[in-house]
Amino acid sequence: MIDTKLDAIIKRKIIHYLGDNDEDLAMFVNEHLKDHKGPGKLVEGLEPVRLDSFTLSPTDRPPLQVLDTDATEFVITLWRQIIFESVAYGEGLETRNLLVD
Repeated sequence: MIDTKLDAIIKRKIIHYLGDNDEDLAMFVNEHLKDHKGPGKLVEGLEPVRLDSFTLSPTDRPPLQVLDTDATEFVITLWRQIIFESVAYGEGLETRNLLVD
C-alpha cells in the first residue's frame, strides 16, 4: 500500500506545500512509514534542521527541503489516509482511487 496509494498522496502533498516535487523528501516519508515510526517522529523529521539533529543517524536525518510550519498538517493528512486504508482493509473493502483529503 505504501508504494502505491500513499506514495501518490505523499508526492501530491509535497507539490501542494513546496510547489515542486522533491524525490528525497518523498523517499524520507516513505522510509519513515516502512519503518513503522509514529507521526510525532515524522513531524520532527519534517521540521527545520536544528543543531542537535546532526547527531542523528543518516537514515533519521531530514531531507534538505522541509515543510516547516506545514509539517503537522501534512502528517495529519497522511495519517488520515493510513487510517482510512486500514479500516477499509479490515472490512474487506476496495478503496481504489478514493482519497480522504
